[in-house]
Amino acid sequence: MYPTFAARADAAGDHQAARVFRRNAEDEAAHARTFQYLLNHPR
Repeated sequence: MYPTFAARADAAGDHQAARVFRRNAEDEAAHARTFQYLLNHPR
C-alpha cells in the first residue's frame, strides 16, 4: 500500500510525501517483524 502511494506521489512530483510514505512502509515492516517474532516466541 505505502510503496504504491510513494510511487504515485513521486509521479505527481510530491517527493516529500513520497519520502513520508516510504518511511511509513519501513515502520510498518518493522512492526510486522516484531509481531511475527512475538507470535513465534510466546512468553
